[in-house]
Amino acid sequence: MKHLASFLMVFAFLIVGHGNFGLANARSMITREQAIEIGNKQVSKMNIDLRALDVEIDDGNKGWIEHMAILRNSPVPSLQRQYHQYEAKLKGRSYWSIFYTRKSAEGHTFKGGGATVLIDSKTGLVLFAIRGE
Repeated sequence: MKHLASFLMVFAFLIVGHGNFGLANARSMITREQAIEIGNKQVSKMNIDLRALDVEIDDGNKGWIEHMAILRNSPVPSLQRQYHQYEAKLKGRSYWSIFYTRKSAEGHTFKGGGATVLIDSKTGLVLFAIRGE
C-alpha cells in the first residue's frame, strides 16, 4: 500500500509537472500582436517609414513558403544560396512572417520599398529582416 501511494504521488507529480510545462510553453509563445510590434520596431531600425506601409501577417506562412519555392527552384546560384541560408536558419522553428508593402493609392500599385520580417514565434527573436527592392 505504501508503494502504491508513492507511485501515485510520483505519477501525479509527473502529470501536473508536465501540464505546467505545457502552460509555460504556451505562455512563452509570441502573439500575433507582439510579432507585429517586434516587426514594426525592426522595420523602423531599417529607416523605413511605417506610415507609408501596409502590414500583413502571413497566416500559415503561405507567402513565405511560395517565396522559398521560387528561390529553391531558381537557376540563379545566388538565389539557391539564399534559399539554403534561409532554410538552415528556419529548420525546426516556428515563426511569424510579416510583410510590409507600400500603401497603394487608388488605382495605383507600387512595387518595392517594403520589407519582410520573420520572427521566431517562441522567443520573439528576429530571424530575418529583408528590405524590399
